[in-house]
Amino acid sequence: MTRWHVLCRAGACLALFVLAASGSARPAFAAQDTVIYIGADDCKYCREWEAQYERQFKALCAARHVTFRAVQVATLRNIRDERYWPDDLRPVLSMFSSRTGSPHFLAISGTRVIIDTHGIVNWQKQILPLVE
Repeated sequence: MTRWHVLCRAGACLALFVLAASGSARPAFAAQDTVIYIGADDCKYCREWEAQYERQFKALCAARHVTFRAVQVATLRNIRDERYWPDDLRPVLSMFSSRTGSPHFLAISGTRVIIDTHGIVNWQKQILPLVE
């Protein structure tokens, strides 16, 4: 973990402490929220994320009562190919505009996408802290 990550986590902890002390704290992510991972068959970084992080992240999501869903598409050049999306997740396609890039991650709070990002580093910076 880099010094920047340590400082960011310390800052996030301080912010949560201040919110908790004021009585208005809300978890970054609530039980009804969802993280969607979009992997691609032709994505070597997807294989890396799956091998190094997926199992622990799924367990963390379960412990925090956050829904984790995975979609596996054929190519990172078209993550929106409906043929690979489960029927119940297809409505999500209208909630974000990214067409490429994986590993891809969506954080959904309520009925809207609050984070649309791709790459392991962005997952570490943007998605993981929501669930932790």
